[in-house]
Amino acid sequence: GTYSPILGASTADSCVPCASGSFSTTTAADSIASCVLCAKGKYGQASGASRADACQDCDAGTYLATEGNGAATDCTPCNAGKFSAITGAVSAASCEACPAGKYTDSPGSSAESNCIECGVGKYSTALGATAEATCESCPAGKTSSAGSDDEADCIDLCPAGYTGLPGACSACDAGTYK
Repeated sequence: GTYSPILGASTADSCVPCASGSFSTTTAADSIASCVLCAKGKYGQASGASRADACQDCDAGTYLATEGNGAATDCTPCNAGKFSAITGAVSAASCEACPAGKYTDSPGSSAESNCIECGVGKYSTALGATAEATCESCPAGKTSSAGSDDEADCIDLCPAGYTGLPGACSACDAGTYK
């Protein structure tokens, strides 16, 4: 985790720790070249690290495209409308779009389950939607289940005099009304 460029140094005080974002497994190292940068997708907070496992993976929902980073805050969150379940991701390509019928307005989502379904009676064909406003209402007299991804998912409501689930309406019994 350290090196000393001083020839004939007599104390450990002359040893310089590798910077955060790097480590060295070399003993008796004599230059900064012995310090190995943490790989893409990883960061190392401690200076003077002597093991590769001092470099930690960026959390799911983030990525890190450069080497030698020293803080979790160096990891870039996936944009709103996207998510990534991968830890230690190295590029924005690991961030997947929320599927049609769902959206997320928050960056850094770590799972598809963080994508919010369009509500009942609404649908969205957009991939990677970032706002509820992307969800469109079904035409008048029609509804859909939550998370619908196409206008074709909108089915007729039961009209007056009929009851049941949309798409499976039956006439009200004699002596009753709706």
